[in-house]
Amino acid sequence: MKQKSSEFGRGLVLCLAKFSEHFTSRPFAEVIHDAHQWDESGRKENLENMDRTFRENIEMFKSVYMKTRGSFKLAMSEVIQTWANGATDHLYEIKVPPQWQTQLTDNEGVKIWQKVKELRDAGLMGHGFVQNKIYTYNDFHRLIEMTHEICLLIDKKIGIKDADPGEW
Repeated sequence: MKQKSSEFGRGLVLCLAKFSEHFTSRPFAEVIHDAHQWDESGRKENLENMDRTFRENIEMFKSVYMKTRGSFKLAMSEVIQTWANGATDHLYEIKVPPQWQTQLTDNEGVKIWQKVKELRDAGLMGHGFVQNKIYTYNDFHRLIEMTHEICLLIDKKIGIKDADPGEW
């Protein structure tokens, strides 16, 4: 019997790739990064000297999200949850080989399996499973870090001994 096609992808590397595409997608990921940068700079009101896209993202963040949520913290949490609602669809059918799920056969595989479970659980922020939680840029950035950690573990698992995440 042929397995039903997946709407958002099925597998390990494919799902990680599709999920990671959302880290730079417009508009939400870009707004998250720009709002974080704006907050870190002290939320300067004079945006005229800023890049046009940055300025537009901050104006939209202020006029839509901060206006409706009343605070930076709540506005950021809503943008992150909205981003995660689309991005984490790719984590529903993320899979690891069954033999990687037992310590008896594969310690490296178990590490990958555990990290994938951690990523899936953390990413569910956009699907309403955790009520009354305020998400921060650190939560968003942690998903990026976990994805990179999993990719590095996979590289090492398939025999790339000098795999290195790089600086950027």
